[in-house]
Amino acid sequence: MAEGKEQVLSNRGKRQKSVRKPAIMDPYIIILIHVNNYHWVTMVWQVQAHNKLTFYYADDLNCNQTKVEVEQLVRSERADPQFCPPDATWVVCPSITYHPHMNECGPRALMHASVMALHPMPYQNMLMPLMHPNLAKIARVFTAKTIVEQTCC
Repeated sequence: MAEGKEQVLSNRGKRQKSVRKPAIMDPYIIILIHVNNYHWVTMVWQVQAHNKLTFYYADDLNCNQTKVEVEQLVRSERADPQFCPPDATWVVCPSITYHPHMNECGPRALMHASVMALHPMPYQNMLMPLMHPNLAKIARVFTAKTIVEQTCC
């Protein structure tokens, strides 16, 4: 096969990369955090009215110690004050922990991040309407569909 033809075939179906480094001017930044080598939590940095910064945080295990550690890290003296000014608001968005929990937190963290970043009027309990006994499957389907269809965020 000719070299030019191989190149065309190898690029078929590939999407141009659109990933870029987040910037302070963005309306939101999604941050997924892997903790304790087994669990994912979600943090969304969002610019509110009057350039007020809010951090929305979600942990489907609702572990207060993890929240404290993440918040301390974000608010530490080593953090950039543009990223986390002293007057930034921290909002914990609770959810229900379903059992068994295995293989659920990654897709659920992605789904929670999407809701927290894109909600038109974010509030503390915005994840509660998503709660469902079959949330693990719903989150996996959401994640797979988002990847396959290249939609959302």
